[in-house]
Amino acid sequence: MFPQGLIDQWLSKSREGRRSVREDPKATSAILENINRLEEYCRRRPYDVYCASTLQNPPFALHALECEAAEQQRLARS
Repeated sequence: MFPQGLIDQWLSKSREGRRSVREDPKATSAILENINRLEEYCRRRPYDVYCASTLQNPPFALHALECEAAEQQRLARS
């Protein structure tokens, strides 16, 4: 399990912000592996992550972590 503060910090970043962290040349393989593990944890437990969030307006993990194309499809259906 990951600390909720770390989860909140990661999910509150924009898609571009998360991408820039992943593409940063200073990001080690260990950092990238931990990011992947954190995101997988959030995808598997989106309601738990949402309910435990300390953010005023917590993001829903399944929406926060979806790719841009999936987001556009979801919004088009709404």
